[in-house]
Amino acid sequence: MSATANATEAAAPNRPSVPEEHRARLERDFACYRRELSRLLAEGHGGRYALIHDGQVLSVWDTQRDAMQAGCERFGLEPFAVNRVNPADVERFAQLDAGRGSACPS
Repeated sequence: MSATANATEAAAPNRPSVPEEHRARLERDFACYRRELSRLLAEGHGGRYALIHDGQVLSVWDTQRDAMQAGCERFGLEPFAVNRVNPADVERFAQLDAGRGSACPS
């Protein structure tokens, strides 16, 4: 194991491990949020919570608690995502996308 890997593990000793199949699903759900964000905002869902599963927005809720409850009732222990529909994410994602491929300024 490299010194960098050891330093990373030492810095985050309590970080939970996520099984690869769950990680892939969560990445797909986050990609769905990024893809659907503009539509959700256009439909007036800013500040609400999107329940996302298997790459699809299934419903939008007024509170995170309601979205989490709906996800738990529908999927049990199977992974799902709840994302706050945040108008600021449009700019954040644009900045992230603009910075891809550029060298680190350090």
